[in-house]
Amino acid sequence: MSGTPFRGYLLMVITAVFWAGAWLTARVAAHDAPPMTVTVGRFAVASLLLLPVWWRLGRGKAVRLNGADWIVLLGMSVSGIMLYTVLFLIGVQHAPASDGAVITPGLVGPFTILLVWPLMGDRPQPRVIAGTLLSLTGVVLVGWSAVRHAGVDSGRVTGDLYFVAGACAWASYTALGRKLADRVPAATGVLLCTSIGAVAMLPIALLHDGVPDLRAWSPAAWVNVLYLGSFGTAVAFTTYYLAVRIAGVGRAMPALGLVPFFGVLGAALLLGEHLTPLHAVGGALVIAGILVPAMRSGRHGR
Repeated sequence: MSGTPFRGYLLMVITAVFWAGAWLTARVAAHDAPPMTVTVGRFAVASLLLLPVWWRLGRGKAVRLNGADWIVLLGMSVSGIMLYTVLFLIGVQHAPASDGAVITPGLVGPFTILLVWPLMGDRPQPRVIAGTLLSLTGVVLVGWSAVRHAGVDSGRVTGDLYFVAGACAWASYTALGRKLADRVPAATGVLLCTSIGAVAMLPIALLHDGVPDLRAWSPAAWVNVLYLGSFGTAVAFTTYYLAVRIAGVGRAMPALGLVPFFGVLGAALLLGEHLTPLHAVGGALVIAGILVPAMRSGRHGR
């Protein structure tokens, strides 16, 4: 494995650790604050933390954005900032964190490839397709586990469907981000997306949730917002953006299979969630999705 792809994989491991933690904190505080208000807080915190990073790393790099670039950034903000976070936070109100930590990462790869291949001509290599199919099979098993134990009309299945929709939103963010990744520095791109998302989401949250009484928020709600804004966004979004640029979409996507490993393990150990055999098998298949594409070195499969 050459040095450059290895850097991309390492960045995806870091991303996976922090995103797995996001599932756990969100589940703990699932009913302690409205999802739209939490979304605004998450990306306001992230923007404040990213500003000095951008000032040091990105401000000296001349970036000229044209009209098409701003449209792409707006699309990234709507899909990956606003829609994904709201869907993710609503999902954990209904379903276990272990479900979401398998379903969403497992579907992001297939959905992203379906978008990137026809729109950008980024044809996946056979091993990338094989890894994607492994992940997809794992997701189906976890979804089947939810139906068997909770019933098709249960709130848990509803939560799992929110996780599927969230994967669609994140795949759109990834595909759009790939168009800018070679020209726009990571710190600049992520800062613009989080800032646009927070500003755009604020009036929606105020209309839907009203003015929040922050003094009434529980400690868990504050921990959730601060974790999501710092490690779950400011750090993880930047490492993810860099990983896609370095390793390419085809190789970076299957690395999301590490999120189920850390997420399911954390849900069992820290939240006491009951895991079924289908969880174990499904999670293992999703994790296996990282191994097949990673077996090849070089820059093919981007």
